[in-house]
Amino acid sequence: MSNFKYEFRYARDDSDWVDGTNHDGAKFTSAHKEVVYTDCTPWTTVLEDFLTFLGSCYGYDISKQVEYKNIYERATTSFTEDDDWKDNDDTPSNS
Repeated sequence: MSNFKYEFRYARDDSDWVDGTNHDGAKFTSAHKEVVYTDCTPWTTVLEDFLTFLGSCYGYDISKQVEYKNIYERATTSFTEDDDWKDNDDTPSNS
C-alpha cells in the first residue's frame, strides 16, 4: 500500500494595508498543513480536508459553497426504468 503526502499552504501579505496606510507596519498571515493518505483514500476525503483547511484560512466554513457528491451519494443515485428508456430512446416521436 502506497502513501501520498498532500501539502496545503496559504500565505497573505497585508503589509500595504495595515492601519489603512502604506508600509506603516507588516502583517503576514500564513498556514501550512501536511496530510498523508493511503492510496485507497477516496478523493472526497482529500477535498473535505482541503475545504476545512481553506475555511480556517478565511475564518468561516466554505464547504457549503462547494457542491459535490461523495461515493455513497453517487451510489444511491439511480434512474428508474422509465428514465433510462427516455435517455436512450433514439426513435423519432410521433407528435
